[in-house]
Amino acid sequence: MSESATIELDDKEAQAFLRGLANRVDAITAHDQKVIGILSSIVYRDVIDHFTQEQGSEGKWKSWSKKYADFMESIGKGGNGILKDTGRLRNAFQPTSVRSTSEGILWFNNAQTAKGFPYAAAHNEGGDQLPQRDFMWLSAQAMESIESAMVKFIEV
Repeated sequence: MSESATIELDDKEAQAFLRGLANRVDAITAHDQKVIGILSSIVYRDVIDHFTQEQGSEGKWKSWSKKYADFMESIGKGGNGILKDTGRLRNAFQPTSVRSTSEGILWFNNAQTAKGFPYAAAHNEGGDQLPQRDFMWLSAQAMESIESAMVKFIEV
C-alpha cells in the first residue's frame, strides 16, 4: 500500500532546492539529453572493456575451437583476440548508439540491427554455430558508477 504526505515549507531557499531536485528527477524520467550523455559515457566504457578483457557476464569468453584457432593461424591471424578479427563488432558500438523507449533508455550495438551483420547477435546471445560471448551487458562496477552519477546529478 502506498501512502503520501504533503509538506509545506515557508523557507524560500528550501522550496527552491526541492523544486530543483524535482526538476532533476523529472529530467531523468524524461530521458533528458544531459542524463543520456552522462550515462552513455559509463555504458560505452563498460561495453568496450568487455572486448578488451574478453569477458562476458558469466566470466571469460569461451576460447576458439582448435579447428578455428588453426584456421586463424593458417591465414596469419593467430594472434588476434576473440571477437577482434576486423574490429567491426567492437567499433559498431558507439556512445551515440542510444534511443529512448517507453520503458527507458536503450543502448544498442549497430552491428546487431537490420543494417548490421548476422554474426553479431549470435556471438552476444550464442547460437547453433557459435558459443555465447556476450558483450552488451553492464558490470556491477558500471551499475555503481551509474548510481553514483545519478545521485550527483540529482544533488546538483
